[in-house]
Amino acid sequence: MVIFRAILLALLPAAAVAQPCEEAATTADMRACAGKQLEQADAALNEAWAAAMERMRGIDADLPEADRGAADALRAAQRAWITLRDQGCTAEGFGFAGGTMRPLAELECRTRVTQTRTAELRDLAQGGM
Repeated sequence: MVIFRAILLALLPAAAVAQPCEEAATTADMRACAGKQLEQADAALNEAWAAAMERMRGIDADLPEADRGAADALRAAQRAWITLRDQGCTAEGFGFAGGTMRPLAELECRTRVTQTRTAELRDLAQGGM
């Protein structure tokens, strides 16, 4: 899919593929836009993280001390997830090694994966998963 997207970017006019940053016409503009999208995704992730952590702390508070660990488990999982996201998106970027699209591909990957994790954390905060 990543290669297909690169081909589209090369063949179509910038206005046709620069969604949702309609004005992004250069690779640098697209990267700047992708960076802003990642910032927004990170902000949403942080909100979902706080809500999930609050729930885990609540679970811990209701358990005998010897059985607690929900908050610690979520914290460890989130740290591992950050490594997984970053390394996975770096690997995905290698599909564009040596090209100017590599940083954009990595940013878009991080945004996509962050949005997925945000949904998971929201579910966890609401008692799902």
